[in-house]
This record gives sequence, structure tokens and C-alpha cells, in this order.
Amino acid sequence: MSKFQKEIEQLKVLLQESDDFSEIFDYFFERLADREDFLRMCKRAKNPMLKQILKEAGKSALQDEVKMTKFLLLKFPKYPFFHGAFFLNGQMGSLIFFKDINMGLMSISMLPQSIETKFARFRSVAVDVSGDRNVTLAPGGKTLH
Repeated sequence: MSKFQKEIEQLKVLLQESDDFSEIFDYFFERLADREDFLRMCKRAKNPMLKQILKEAGKSALQDEVKMTKFLLLKFPKYPFFHGAFFLNGQMGSLIFFKDINMGLMSISMLPQSIETKFARFRSVAVDVSGDRNVTLAPGGKTLH
């Protein structure tokens, strides 16, 4: 078992079972993201599908059209786990995503307007329509708080 795999596996369990989304992100930051050695192991990644999902989930969470900027996505090596940060309409967001279960969680900090943090848990399903690859959020796969 590689370093941090135990923590990542526990994070995956929390993502699937907990309805306390702040608990999930607290675990992620305390056990993984605040560790320099973990961050050094992660490599920059691209995932256009995930970027599109975040925009759609952000649109639902903010109840408005969204513009995404400064999207930084990192992948833990040899493991289907992504995490990152972004801005939607100027509000800072964070994400975790497990490709093997097509499930993730995003948070959007509403500072400085309020101390509220909005969350969206999502599942993704890739759909091939007329040769074009489209991404949709799975029915019932999105939970907003």
C-alpha cells in the first residue's frame, strides 16, 4: 500500500456515506491537502469532463450562469483520485473526485458576501450522442447544500 492510500480510501468512504459535506472536506484538508509531502506527490492534470461537471454543478449551486477561472487540477499518481481549486464567478472553490466511482464533491466559498459555503456532491455519466461525447450529471447524483 502506497503512502496516503489509506487516507484516500477513507476519504472515498466518507464521500459515499457522509451527508456532512464539511466533514468530508475537513478530513481531506487535515489528512492530505495540508501535507507538503502529499502535495509534492501530486501532478497537474487535465480533465475536460470534470471541468464541465463543475460548471454545471456550480450553475445549480449559484443559481446563475458561471464563468470558471484559474482551474488547477491535481492527480495522485497511480490512483484514480483528483483534487483541485478553481474560481466560479470570482468565488473560490475546491474539489475532490474519484474517477473509479465517478463521484466527487465541490465546495464554493461565498466570502466576502457571507460566511456560507455551498457544496455539491455529484456523480457523472458519459453519454455518447451522435459521435459527440457529452457529459451529464447522473439523475439523483447531485446533492446541494
